Amino acid sequence: MVASNLPAGSAFPVTNGLGTFIWESAAPTGTYSVSFHAQDKDGAVEKTISIDVLPTPFVDTNCHVVLSEYVEGSSNNKAVEIYNPTLDPLDLSAGQYAVQIYANGAASASSTINLTGTIPPQDVFVLANSSASAAILNVADMTSGSLTFNGDDAVVLRSGGTNGPVVDSIGVVGTDPGTEWGTGLTSTADNTLRRKATVKQGDTNTVDAFAPATEWDGYAVDTFDGLGAHTSDCSGPGLPTPPMLNAIGNKSVAVSNALQFNVVATPTDADAVTLTASNLPAGATFGATNELGSFVWENASPTGIYSVTFYATDKDGTDEETISITVSEEAPPGGSTYAETFDNTLFWGGGVFGSYNAKSFTNDTVEPMGDFFMTTSAVRETTYSVTSNSWRLGSDTAQNVYLRYVVQTNITRVAVQLARWDNIPTPNFEIRYSTDLGGSYTTLLATNGNWFAVADKVFQAYDSGTVNIQPSGGQPVWIEIFRSSGERLLVDNFEVDFGGAGGAVTPPPRFEAFVMSNGIPASATFLTVTGQLYRLDYSLDITAVPVAWAEADSATGTGGDITLSDTNNLDVKRYYRIVAP
Repeated sequence: MVASNLPAGSAFPVTNGLGTFIWESAAPTGTYSVSFHAQDKDGAVEKTISIDVLPTPFVDTNCHVVLSEYVEGSSNNKAVEIYNPTLDPLDLSAGQYAVQIYANGAASASSTINLTGTIPPQDVFVLANSSASAAILNVADMTSGSLTFNGDDAVVLRSGGTNGPVVDSIGVVGTDPGTEWGTGLTSTADNTLRRKATVKQGDTNTVDAFAPATEWDGYAVDTFDGLGAHTSDCSGPGLPTPPMLNAIGNKSVAVSNALQFNVVATPTDADAVTLTASNLPAGATFGATNELGSFVWENASPTGIYSVTFYATDKDGTDEETISITVSEEAPPGGSTYAETFDNTLFWGGGVFGSYNAKSFTNDTVEPMGDFFMTTSAVRETTYSVTSNSWRLGSDTAQNVYLRYVVQTNITRVAVQLARWDNIPTPNFEIRYSTDLGGSYTTLLATNGNWFAVADKVFQAYDSGTVNIQPSGGQPVWIEIFRSSGERLLVDNFEVDFGGAGGAVTPPPRFEAFVMSNGIPASATFLTVTGQLYRLDYSLDITAVPVAWAEADSATGTGGDITLSDTNNLDVKRYYRIVAP
């Protein structure tokens, strides 16, 4: 079990088949797509999830609960609004919050309303008269027939019960102003008062002078459109959210060859993003439009390792990645090319050819041996292809779908022809590879949804140029065409050069005795890689879809020659292959 596309700083330890995703300090903000893979000798399964890292809400620790709106309207249109500026829910019952009315200058409360319910973080709670108009009742969290007051009645909010500390107040307890406190729209009679956004604490002194215009804005009688929400400087903008630079990965190229790849940033808000690069090698260029940039080095030279840093910047900050570009000597001769058209229907495996489901393609008649293609959702397309058959990758509702080529040898070039089904929306895909079973990926091509320059269902060629993809730790190479979103993707005429550059891994060899019968032994002797497991498999029918293979012999590589063999004691044909699982 492994995970791929892990965010920086996260981990996925696995013990006895149980994996745990850990991210101690999730940052920066953005949406991360992480894939989890489980694999055994019978195949693999994959699940991709999205992780949203949200900005940390800003809160001023000087802010306290306040009365945020006061409605003294016609008839029974009476309401008060309470604002919770904290990041925690406020349990009104547990806190023994109460609203008290002091009528006509009384020094003691004429009515007390004990509050129940919870105010969510940075949200409001509306207490209304139970006979108020529908516009008020529609946003009320609690109603009471006891909530009735006029412009000369003081309103007090307490916590800790009826004799608890004062949280906030309107008016002056023990004083009758006659008709109202304040004048005009900013008075307590026949008006709506809304607390100014700058006010962060309540008026806890119930007997000092009260001038509404100091902390409140006034509105005409029966104005209810702001009830149920409050704007406050206590809940200002979130923390800065710089853009997220998509993983680029190290690159390699043979001297005097061209190297080109895209650099893509993901915005975390609506801010404009600028992509830049530093320490460009002589002769290399980097151009960008908004979130999509392109690195181009037409003639990579001289040999060496170059460190280049790419930056994605907006007004909130910068995300960056430094990569190494290795310029090596020309690949030595001796490499081979495998070109696959997918036209031989005997090599296809999976469900009904016209249905979206898991499918595979295995061509063991040519080198490199033991390689295969697989996907979780595809149709064997017979109408739109370069010749006869192609992959129609993923239905238009399926996201994060891949076509994966699995091979045991080093790869020095990748080429493929691709077409979009349509552009509603156009496919967003990348071509990438992994040498650790998807634990990490290096991107060869990132499209950001704008790669196709031709019409729908017309194939367009991609060629990586010279690359140097080496198997590592006995694991195979995965080359993936990964479509994250958008419309279906057509894939055909896949081609790789293998076994030339570096030559670090010897591919499993072919041998002439592919068919044996009547007790004649089958065997093969070949050079191996130390620690790599090799297996001799046989099948009784290679025309079946899929082909059923069974193990005949296996051994672990020593770095020298080993021999795998089988004796067929029945007078039936057996077809053999060698794989390095």
